[in-house]
Amino acid sequence: MYSIIIPNLLSLPEAGSPKQQASQQRLPWSNGSLMAAKLTPTETAGVVQLIIGGHRLSAKVPPSTPMGDMWLQLINREMPAQFRLLSSAQAETLLAKMLQKSAANSTESQTTKQTTEQGWGKLDTASLPFNAEVAVHGQHLTIQDRESGHRDVLLSSTIEGDKFCLVGRVDLERLGPVAFNLHGGDDCDWSLRVFSTNPQLLSYLRAHFNVWLKEEQEKHQNLDGEVLYGMPESMTALAGEAKA
Repeated sequence: MYSIIIPNLLSLPEAGSPKQQASQQRLPWSNGSLMAAKLTPTETAGVVQLIIGGHRLSAKVPPSTPMGDMWLQLINREMPAQFRLLSSAQAETLLAKMLQKSAANSTESQTTKQTTEQGWGKLDTASLPFNAEVAVHGQHLTIQDRESGHRDVLLSSTIEGDKFCLVGRVDLERLGPVAFNLHGGDDCDWSLRVFSTNPQLLSYLRAHFNVWLKEEQEKHQNLDGEVLYGMPESMTALAGEAKA
């Protein structure tokens, strides 16, 4: 395996500030970079011209180093810089490993991003009359009255791929517990269900809900909804879990 040494760069600009001088002491690529290059002989023994893209470098090589097109890996970018000459098979293996590592990092980054987006994040409620508390797992959000400490709102969210589900329960002084379930996705309809356990106010809720829904459907045609009597077991359990 041949080693190619770059003692200095060709056609260096005149030294300016210390920062510019420091930048001239290293190659513009990161260590480990894989690149296609070309070696051409010069009149000086052991010295060749190395062409990488638009860059022309003077390099020291062993006497038996082949000329022409080749693959190089940058070992050290600091001057004197050093490359490793690779065969086509070695370059293909290295490239495959780089792509595999890049794909793994991308998947991990996406998973981390999705997990973060599913959480409620840090809410600033200092100027509001209530406190917001996020559960340890980040899925539940509880809103409490700052003075009484009474839990007024409880929200729970889940995200799977491009679909979501938002479940909430509001305990109101006059209406009693009111819950909702909103689910949908990028390529599917959104559905909103509102639940109430107060039969005397059910007609009142439906009338106002239908007016609101009609206005929203003018802007979002893929939205439907209704008001139902009762409290689904899942939402009753949700309230119980928040108390625990």
